Amino acid sequence: MKKETPAKNIIRYSPNPIVGLTDIQVASRFEDGLNNTVKQKYSKSYLRIVLDNVLTVFNLLGLLVFVALVFIDKSKPGDFFFVFFYIANTLIGIIQEVRAKKCIDKLSLMTSKSTLVIRNGELVEIMSDDVVLDDVLRLGIGNQIPTDSQIIHGEIEVNESLLTGESIAVKKVPGDMILAGSYITSGVCTAQAIKVGKDNYIETLSAKAKQYKKPRSEIMNSLSLIIRAILFLILPITLFWLIKTIALTGDLAEAIYMTATPIIGMIPAGMFLLTSVALALGIIKLARHNTLVQDLYSLEMLARVDTICFDKTGTITDGKMKIDNIEQLVEPERPIGNVISSMLASLKDNNQTAIALYDHFGQDSVYESQETLPFNSSRKLSAVTFKDIGTYAFGAPEFVLSSTKYKLIKPKIDQAAKKGLRVLVLAHSKKPLIDDQAPNDFTAIALI
Repeated sequence: MKKETPAKNIIRYSPNPIVGLTDIQVASRFEDGLNNTVKQKYSKSYLRIVLDNVLTVFNLLGLLVFVALVFIDKSKPGDFFFVFFYIANTLIGIIQEVRAKKCIDKLSLMTSKSTLVIRNGELVEIMSDDVVLDDVLRLGIGNQIPTDSQIIHGEIEVNESLLTGESIAVKKVPGDMILAGSYITSGVCTAQAIKVGKDNYIETLSAKAKQYKKPRSEIMNSLSLIIRAILFLILPITLFWLIKTIALTGDLAEAIYMTATPIIGMIPAGMFLLTSVALALGIIKLARHNTLVQDLYSLEMLARVDTICFDKTGTITDGKMKIDNIEQLVEPERPIGNVISSMLASLKDNNQTAIALYDHFGQDSVYESQETLPFNSSRKLSAVTFKDIGTYAFGAPEFVLSSTKYKLIKPKIDQAAKKGLRVLVLAHSKKPLIDDQAPNDFTAIALI
């Protein structure tokens, strides 16, 4: 079935979630440019960078003197040494801004290179850039959503911290929107792409982050003021000197040559070059610490900062964890490593906690699982029922254990928390999981 959007004259499809789009429909989307590729660049163009650094009042004064000396026969090679200062100053600015532009153009909140889509009734893996409008996507735990979509089937929990700054997962059900750049922390769903490319919400954020804003620099303003003052003085002085020299020598070429010399001396070319070199050296030092500076004079802004305020520490850090220590609370009936590796093999969670446990314990199906309870943000635990063993769970101690048992180990948890450590508890119950409900009689085995 097709439906048309008159405002944009785009034919919209409502594909069967089992079949997806056909090859003809996909080809039509590519012809109309309705794929998930963003070609627009938001930073300064190379031409603008060159023009901004070349077409300045400072360079204009030097250019006038250079042209005047070129068109007279009395000039010597040494008379053009001043050009070095202008070229060096201009090149420093151009090179720095081109370097910044390349870094800015590479900035992307999207890290996922491929995704699963349903086309012609088959599940295929394609590049994220090749997703087209109305494609049917298959998304699961650990996937980054490649384009703004609407859930057709299934329920998931989504981490939208890249877009909203909130690291708490949000539950999404059929009919809900899921935005490109978000990560799926639990569940599996089928969704239809309703926006692609530059129409995605994440691209509006990228556009704002990449736009160039001219810095309000005191150094730049001071230098501009000096140039304007020199320009105001140099024009009448040059005209007076030129007329006087012509009257004395009667030779226009000689008069131009004799006038050019004092003009060059009046232009503080060395001051401009030294300023650019000093700023460039500062930027080089920042670059060693992976700091991007868009403009030479942006360095001055940093020099004037005495306080930096940060918010959302969960989204400005990478969130990676590793196991610091394992403290046994009772003598375990089975090796802790075997229990956790078997749980990880059965759960297949892909959050940061599971990754840290996997790095330490690995995955190995030592024990046979019968039922699983994957982690979610509301219950804050994962659990697995193993054959003839019972149920093991790990997660936040206050959610896994009863209040009475939690109070017994709370001092140990608080002691670890004071060191900045997150604490998980591994617990065991002889009862199985029933209807996605964990037993309420867990006994703590170890603190992780």
